[in-house]
Amino acid sequence: MRQSVILLIIFLTTTLGAVELADWAGVWVDTETDAHFRIEKRGDDLSVITAFNYDTGEVYQILRSNWDGINVSWTIYIRSSEVTLTYTSARLSGDSMYTTWQNEWNNGEEILQRKQSVLSGSLSDYEGVWVDTEINVHMTVKRRGNRLEVVSAVDMDDYEAFDIIDQSFFNGVLDWTIYIPSTDVWINYSTVRLDGDKLNVNWETEFDKGDEILMRFQ
Repeated sequence: MRQSVILLIIFLTTTLGAVELADWAGVWVDTETDAHFRIEKRGDDLSVITAFNYDTGEVYQILRSNWDGINVSWTIYIRSSEVTLTYTSARLSGDSMYTTWQNEWNNGEEILQRKQSVLSGSLSDYEGVWVDTEINVHMTVKRRGNRLEVVSAVDMDDYEAFDIIDQSFFNGVLDWTIYIPSTDVWINYSTVRLDGDKLNVNWETEFDKGDEILMRFQ
């Protein structure tokens, strides 16, 4: 019996060791609820940076994300149902992530499936001018070969041009940061999904964060 336990421990250790940190990165789908979670590898760490429901378009608030060297866990808040939900990975096997979940009333197990790309259309569909109607900022997205790039950001109220101080395009997600000199504020945007003339994004500043729908400028 003891020999069997030792062999099992050796097998599990070998299996876990064979999984690279980058293997966890990507978009993972809870097919029971259609919740999508994007995990990124950042150095020697993993972080859940986007959580949304593809069916309803609701963006979930990420309250916590943690990588302990073996398992990744994260907690989200679902505003529409006022539920706080925590996922903890138990094992990764190819394109399946075996997890446990827990909320205030219940718990269980779920297998999340890897989604190869969060793009809901071709790269060309993302090209155009996108407007943050809350602050009337127009941002132009261009296709550059097999990637997307934000080439300009302008406040159409006073025609102030904002600096684009950082951007990336990885696994179908466009992420960019603009700097507003007049107020000394930066805003980071991260695409969630495209729905025709609506671009769902997460946004974050030094003081706050949330979700927004950018409208295509006609």
